[in-house]
This record gives sequence, C-alpha cells and structure tokens, in this order.
Amino acid sequence: TKVLDRPQYPFDALRMVDRALVISPTLDLYVLRAAAASALDDDATFVESGRYVYGFLASKLGRAEEGTYIISDEELETTRNRLQAFDIRLTELSDAGGLRAADVHADILELIEQLEAIARERG
Repeated sequence: TKVLDRPQYPFDALRMVDRALVISPTLDLYVLRAAAASALDDDATFVESGRYVYGFLASKLGRAEEGTYIISDEELETTRNRLQAFDIRLTELSDAGGLRAADVHADILELIEQLEAIARERG
C-alpha cells in the first residue's frame, strides 16, 4: 500500500498528532507532526513544528550544559540527523522567502552547530 499517494493519511495523522500533543507534548510527536505537514505540503505547520522542536532541544542542551542532563552518543547522533532533515526543508522554505522559516532555520542551524561541537569534544 502506498500511503503517500493518498493525502487523507497524512491529514489524518496530523489531526491525531495534534490531539495527542494537547495531552502530552513530546519531541517525537512534534517530529511526527512535521513529517505529516511535509507530506501535505503544509509549510506553516512544518515551520511551527520546527519551532517547537527547536524549543525542546534548546532546553535539553541547556540542561546538558548545566550538568542536569546527559546526552548519550546515540541521542546526539539521532538528534543531529533529525535536525539535518529539518535543515533541508527549512532551507527550501527560507530560500522561497519565508521569513518565519528563515528564523526557525537559523535556530535549527545553531542547534546543529552546538551538537557538532559536543560530538567533536567527545572525539
């Protein structure tokens, strides 16, 4: 079955994720929300989801700098991969003139740089 050929599936997924986010906002749900928005070419929802992803991860990195949270090597790699995927789409939206996308893109790039610095420190 090809899910991407049926726009109803990503739309339904987006609706379900939005309902779940009201109950329990998590990083994974915002990433899933962004994927559904991307499948629907819903740029505004994608950018908004990216903003929330940035907020979650910036908070996590802040706690790591304070020493109250430890980022595992696996989490570091997974997070970098997720952010690089956001970077690709946000670059496209920023280049098309999306000011909000450009702001979120700059934030995401900052996080990527911070994560890469942590990875270099660890060797």
